[in-house]
Amino acid sequence: MGAIRNLLLAGVLASLSGAAQAATYTVNLAPGSGSVVGFFETDGTLGQLSYGSILDWSLTITTNGGTDTINPGNAGFSYNSGSTAWTATATELLFDFSDPTGDHVHFQGGLNYATFLCIQATPGCGGGANGLAIGRDAGGSLTDLTPLSGVHVVATAAVSEVPLPAAGWLLVGGLAGLGAAARRRRKA
Repeated sequence: MGAIRNLLLAGVLASLSGAAQAATYTVNLAPGSGSVVGFFETDGTLGQLSYGSILDWSLTITTNGGTDTINPGNAGFSYNSGSTAWTATATELLFDFSDPTGDHVHFQGGLNYATFLCIQATPGCGGGANGLAIGRDAGGSLTDLTPLSGVHVVATAAVSEVPLPAAGWLLVGGLAGLGAAARRRRKA
């Protein structure tokens, strides 16, 4: 009976541990005549994101200058962690292009460190307007800009298998325990 109690206790503890799980968001943007496809992986934070919330990312940026893929292996990113512009929900990554803190998220790297995506609430890292800016040339200069204001979706949650929640495992453990107890009673 002690084993059943331990199994049930483990299930209860697992269901109570509400640790955030990493979340992957799919990027599919079209600034100007270019495109950006890829993903952002966060630590599962919902609400305001910080620099440490981004665990991994990969972006394929296409402009009239060509196509380049940037990721943590060949590029870097900067983000003003004091800002409230970049937020996450369970289904979307959002950016407030009217954020008064003057925030931007900037991913840059690739060939000659010239490929970039800048998501900006101030005209700082890629042109003279708030919006999505991309570039890919030897000088790293702006190639395409889409001016935006207000809150816009930057990425959507990637569809994946739905894991069995901890409460489901608790139910499975409880049913197994009841089955074991019934078998013992029949033998006795």
